[in-house]
Amino acid sequence: MFDFVYESDYKRTMMNTVIPCLESRRTSGSFMGVKNHIVGYRKYSHDNPICGVIIVHGLRESGRHYDEIVYYLLRKGCTVYTIDLRGHGESGRLGKDDFQIDVDDFDDYSEDLAILINTVIGKECIGKKYLLGHSLGAAVIVDLIEKNPSIIDAAVLFSPMFRLINEMPITKLLSFLCAAGFGGSYLPGKGKFSRTGRPDGKIVKHGARSDYVNANEKASSVLQHGGPSIQWLGKAILKTHSIMDKESLSRITIPILLFSAECEIFIDRAAHDLFARTTNNSMLINVKKAKHGILWDNDHVHTSVLNELYIFLGL
Repeated sequence: MFDFVYESDYKRTMMNTVIPCLESRRTSGSFMGVKNHIVGYRKYSHDNPICGVIIVHGLRESGRHYDEIVYYLLRKGCTVYTIDLRGHGESGRLGKDDFQIDVDDFDDYSEDLAILINTVIGKECIGKKYLLGHSLGAAVIVDLIEKNPSIIDAAVLFSPMFRLINEMPITKLLSFLCAAGFGGSYLPGKGKFSRTGRPDGKIVKHGARSDYVNANEKASSVLQHGGPSIQWLGKAILKTHSIMDKESLSRITIPILLFSAECEIFIDRAAHDLFARTTNNSMLINVKKAKHGILWDNDHVHTSVLNELYIFLGL
């Protein structure tokens, strides 16, 4: 595959090839998001771009977690932008300490993204604009395009956070805890950033990609995120109910490619099926043997997903 970074030589290729390429093409910036919150982003410029791609990360991530994907898209002729959602990465924290994830209003995420597209990217992007998002980022993208159906030309969603498994008992517990005054506390079982990384393998398979991400997180405080607050998850569930409403889904007309992981243990995959059936121009791909973090899976999963992505975007 074109410039593919294989697991067998992953760290060396990232350090010697990918990172130098990205650094030579990167400019960092920030803009004023809603409620006067500063939001950070990065631009990776191609000399003769055929399109612009905006990457929206997942929970407890940053745009810098997507260096490998940025590299592939850049090499394919795209100018690529990554945003750090408020409360993440270089956009600061909104929780009770330097690690907790929280947000005042879930709509703030999509409104910030709209500002980036309309005031920064729209003025300089040549060709079509595409959005690519993982988990939380994918839900933010859907929220955005339901409110602004023509703001972009197409979207790619990886493991979108549409509905949680066992959501009903979780919602009841969250409501009880918030009513008891614990909404600002960490979710039970979650806490500050752990320097042991994410060893349980529930989100991504153990391998060179996850090892590289864990090492980068340990080395940079900007990449160190803890768990979300109880109230954050409550707000997230309410937002997913809103964006999965049939009337809301009917507003989506742009082409959408949705990747759903076969070994998903967090998100109810039936919601992915419902989304694909309800929207008019969506294609659902079930990724065999993949976990929630599809983009950090093994080489076999990675290459198959990239091939489908390139075909969809015409790269």
